[in-house]
Amino acid sequence: MSELTTKLNFEILALDSSINSLISSEIDLLYLFRSYGELWENPSLDEQNLTITDGDATLEVQKVKSDVEPNKTFLIKVTGDYDWLEEKRINLLDFLFTQSFDCLYVLVDEISQHIATKLYPLIYQLEEE
Repeated sequence: MSELTTKLNFEILALDSSINSLISSEIDLLYLFRSYGELWENPSLDEQNLTITDGDATLEVQKVKSDVEPNKTFLIKVTGDYDWLEEKRINLLDFLFTQSFDCLYVLVDEISQHIATKLYPLIYQLEEE
């Protein structure tokens, strides 16, 4: 399993409980992500599927239904190879925070899981010495 070719997932739940964010729809958030040049090399935005694709990396935005108004809760799913995603995941969180999303929850982080799986045998070996 090569780190360069394995697809990993990273999912964030972003919500604005303080009503400070100007983002109110999936399209708004999708175009905001598209405008963040540090993430992309040659992105393609698909409004119908609410995705951005750049090579093997994909970012998808979904609005989460809520009874609480204003409903500014979004699920962001990012898929990419290890090298790309490991580098970009903190940038994604920082970027959302600068857009006034005050609650950010990492729901899936296969990068950290991948790192932990590789490190655990080394830690175990060190503890046994």
